[in-house]
Amino acid sequence: MLRIAICDDNQADLLNVEKIINSFKCMHPETELMHDVFTTGLDLVDAIETNISYDIILLDVIMPGLNGIEIAQEIRRKNNAVKIIFLTSTPEFAVNSYEVDAFYYAIKPITAHVLLPILEKAFSNIFNKGKNILLKTKIGVTKVLLNNLEYLEIIGRMVYYHLKNGELVECTGIMSVLEDELLFYKQFIKPHRSFIVNMNFIDTISVNEIKTFCGARIPISRANYQKVKKQYIDYCFDGGLQS
Repeated sequence: MLRIAICDDNQADLLNVEKIINSFKCMHPETELMHDVFTTGLDLVDAIETNISYDIILLDVIMPGLNGIEIAQEIRRKNNAVKIIFLTSTPEFAVNSYEVDAFYYAIKPITAHVLLPILEKAFSNIFNKGKNILLKTKIGVTKVLLNNLEYLEIIGRMVYYHLKNGELVECTGIMSVLEDELLFYKQFIKPHRSFIVNMNFIDTISVNEIKTFCGARIPISRANYQKVKKQYIDYCFDGGLQS
């Protein structure tokens, strides 16, 4: 089940977002989706204080009393995992939204064209968080969380999985199978015929290589550079990067 909260003091904006949420529900009949509506931030905080746990919160910024940023600060004291999506009429607080680890900052008027892709990204992020793959190694079977996989390199028939804790897992495999398994998830890209990279771990991209936060340098083929750069920029602006 996915639980969503909408908080906005403007009734017209509230009804508009609720309508889009209902459309989102119709797009995902396989998942039980519930939503609650709040007209004040304090009511939302009170609900969370009673141990109601939300997966996504759509939060107005300009409201009477505490503004949306201040409400988000209160929410973060209780829930670090919830995806907070700010919906507001001004870009004034965009920088402040990073302080509360906002998933997205959208400017009103909010349309289905704008909000549905954001919700899809949040939905995918939530449900992929616990995804894992099973690797057959020489000593048995190892389970690897996708979010712990920094990148992989294939040399001949050997695949080397580099994990964020520095661990290296070795097994056999072929690239076509790895592509089918990993490129289904938007966080992974293939910059070179021998590498697949988790974009959450990218520090910088240059014409010739990707550098990860741990210092690994991964080559980018000349033919792939523009595509890789665009994929990464789109992923960043879609709120894909995890903290």
